[in-house]
Amino acid sequence: MTDSDTVKELRRQLGRRLATARKDAGYAQREFAVRINYARSTLSTVESGIQRAGRDFWQACDRALRTGREFEAAYERIRAQQAAERRAPSAEHRAPSAEHRAPPASTRVQEGDRLRAATLDEAAQVYQALGWPVVIDAGTAALVTGTVLDALEVPRAAGILAASWWHSTAGTADHIRGLPALPDPRHALAMIACADRSYFLTAAGAYPWPRLPPESAVRGPAERTEVIWHSCGNQIPAPPGTSPGGQPATWAWLPAEPVQLPSPVMLLDLLAKAVAATQQQPPALSLRGDVLVVPALAAPKYASPQAARATGRSRRA
Repeated sequence: MTDSDTVKELRRQLGRRLATARKDAGYAQREFAVRINYARSTLSTVESGIQRAGRDFWQACDRALRTGREFEAAYERIRAQQAAERRAPSAEHRAPSAEHRAPPASTRVQEGDRLRAATLDEAAQVYQALGWPVVIDAGTAALVTGTVLDALEVPRAAGILAASWWHSTAGTADHIRGLPALPDPRHALAMIACADRSYFLTAAGAYPWPRLPPESAVRGPAERTEVIWHSCGNQIPAPPGTSPGGQPATWAWLPAEPVQLPSPVMLLDLLAKAVAATQQQPPALSLRGDVLVVPALAAPKYASPQAARATGRSRRA
């Protein structure tokens, strides 16, 4: 059976994730191929998304990279997507009529996702179906971090900038701005906005501390708090609920199905650059080559040539 475009894209994403993890661990392709007992050519084509790889391959990668079941679980998600498509072949291959033709991918991401639930009860069902721990209490919803998902919190301006960068690069590394490679934002970019904060949802399991640090270390002065890592049972506001202070929580970016939350480690560099860009005084974007991009200062409106001549005559008088 020929794979759909969705499955092909998922396989390419998984291949890129493997290549990134391999390089981060310090392995060349030839060294890593020997370590997992596969041919280098097999590893190369899997990383490029050309070749299918079985469960044994991904289990060997998890063992070699000490990633738990990260790659095996991603393989299982691709298999589940293939199974779902086989159960409904007519929907996959039937040519849609003009009135039912699918909207562009960007529209589907923003408008068609079931995460945009209207009530708390509907939201709770959606979160539970995704396997995301949720608590509904006192008329509000909260996602519980630490088991399935974590969250990285940044100032809202930095969140908007980071999401924009991620979307514009489509997840590929941006060497001009020094941005890292990330999964496809259509499936991996899930951002909640609440008051002046942005929350990026990530996969749990990479929290570097053995337990929660003291409260004073978690939430310092505003000018020093840059990226806050929520895990170990912390709760974050979940749409369509509100924060403890009563501010509404909304989706600033919705992932399409299948949802693939990225590793928080992959996001930290992107978020740190976005925070730095929005906290400089005056705000500036640092590009390579010591180039700064700054906003224009407020200036008087341009006057018409007639008004300028009149002003000049008035001054001479």
